[in-house]
Amino acid sequence: EFAQSLCDHPPNTLIAVNRTSEQAGTRECFRTLHRKASRLEPATAFRFVEIDGEEESTEKFDLLALAGRQK
Repeated sequence: EFAQSLCDHPPNTLIAVNRTSEQAGTRECFRTLHRKASRLEPATAFRFVEIDGEEESTEKFDLLALAGRQK
């Protein structure tokens, strides 16, 4: 029933979960975030912004290694 209730939210709703470990077990708190859509732009979950004049980072990240997986 609870999982099904998560599907009742309108499109473009972000559902956030916060999990904490307590002596009695794992506690989960949920909240919903709604974006007030502008009439001039569509509502999206993510936005990428390119910044002119900013130098490219020299740091390289190996996402597979960070996840503990081999290539």
